[in-house]
Amino acid sequence: MGVVFVASSARAGGPRPSPTQGDVTLEYHRGKGATACPDEAAFRERAADSFEFDDPFVPPGASATSHMRVEITREGGVFRGTLSVVDASGAALASSAEEHVDCDALVWVLGHRVALAVFRKPQVVSAPPPAPAPAAPEKPAPPPPPQYVLVPACDEHCIENIVRRVAARTGPWIDFSVTLMAGGLLTAGWSEDVGPGAWLGFQVRHQWFSMGLEARALFPAKTLTFGENITSNVATFSGLLLPCAHWRVIFGCAFFEVGSYIFTVPGRKPAVTDTVLSVGPRAGIDIPIGAGFTVRGFADLAIHPYAPVFGVLLTPDPDGPKAQWQTRIVSGFFGLGVGWSR
Repeated sequence: MGVVFVASSARAGGPRPSPTQGDVTLEYHRGKGATACPDEAAFRERAADSFEFDDPFVPPGASATSHMRVEITREGGVFRGTLSVVDASGAALASSAEEHVDCDALVWVLGHRVALAVFRKPQVVSAPPPAPAPAAPEKPAPPPPPQYVLVPACDEHCIENIVRRVAARTGPWIDFSVTLMAGGLLTAGWSEDVGPGAWLGFQVRHQWFSMGLEARALFPAKTLTFGENITSNVATFSGLLLPCAHWRVIFGCAFFEVGSYIFTVPGRKPAVTDTVLSVGPRAGIDIPIGAGFTVRGFADLAIHPYAPVFGVLLTPDPDGPKAQWQTRIVSGFFGLGVGWSR
């Protein structure tokens, strides 16, 4: 998501602001909830990327004729950054706003937004001096240094040109984020006992939509008890495909699961395997905790259109009693873990 930086004209009767590289002070604030965001030094580095790796601001504490203010705040799980050119009284002459769930990515975008307020003017090369006398040669005057001025207010066609220029500077990949996740699982209605498990995931997100892959394992849990001391266990190993929609810190997904059941009666016959196949919805929440990390919690409602029945002989006699367990048609899974986005 992006917001175009559009400069406003100066107050009536006043000169148009013209910030020049090396003659602009920087006022950088991290508000409540944003103290873990990158500091002023990191923001200066991001801004310098657009000026041939040269800091466009004067050193901290130095004075200048132009002033730029950057404020970052956090509302819920979303970080909001505002970049403004201000006059001596602190009133904003032009501003740009940007939101992102990852503060590192937000600072990256704000740093490159500086190029919309301060940009390079065409160089003006002075005419060469007259030919020097042989006895007293003179060196030609050096060309003037490059200058930077504020983009003036413009119509919607001008704004479209600015959008194209920003896209060329940042590249399309800035709108994508990649997240690695891992955590634990608990089951409900899947076996006689609550079953523990673990999951590992990978997600690629573009704005409100993401596509994820997940591997999960449910550790052996008791399914049925036969007689006084004979029990059966079941475990699974599976993979999931998850297309998801996101709104702030809340997300909803549909999942498609394929894997294997492993059914055992300890001390009896060898394990029996069959296919896991399930579909269903997922609802969850991602809470940012800083530096690209989030806490993720979710709940799955798994529907098994294929529910195999397992049977294991309880005695060496092939005609003897058999332990049978049929997998549940509907079961629930609850996950909690952490994620790291880049």
